[in-house]
Amino acid sequence: MKIAIVYSTKYNTVTTCVEKLKAELKHHSVTTFSLKDTKDILLGDFDAVILGGSIYVGKTQKRLVDFCKTREAELKQKKLGIFLCSAFAAPEEFSMNFPESLLKHSLETQNFGYEMHFQDYTFMEKAIVKMIPAKNRGPEGIMDVRIEEFVSKIVG
Repeated sequence: MKIAIVYSTKYNTVTTCVEKLKAELKHHSVTTFSLKDTKDILLGDFDAVILGGSIYVGKTQKRLVDFCKTREAELKQKKLGIFLCSAFAAPEEFSMNFPESLLKHSLETQNFGYEMHFQDYTFMEKAIVKMIPAKNRGPEGIMDVRIEEFVSKIVG
């Protein structure tokens, strides 16, 4: 199966997850597209598309939102999976950031977890993180088991 992974990231946690996805998909032809670096993505030759982004203050990256809106019809013609990297396990993070039609079409949506890159945060980001009680966040780290489950639903 030919799979495109289209993603956007701020502090590279999503990039780490993309690399883990590629490793899990080693028996398939996988091409990755960072929306930061790639403008024109041709999806015609791909059987499946995986979309990924991270959540900051309830929102994913604008590039990913715009990609989904402008390519919605084309994405609905493919096997589709969507993942987020987020400190919270709130299902509404998906509905607040992706068109409902893509979420309904998706074979799987999953939160892969998160990593704190406190040293890279702006002053405002640090202040926001400090205001959120640790008990409201899930355990820090990327959840490999969720990546494995995600892959099995996409290619299984």
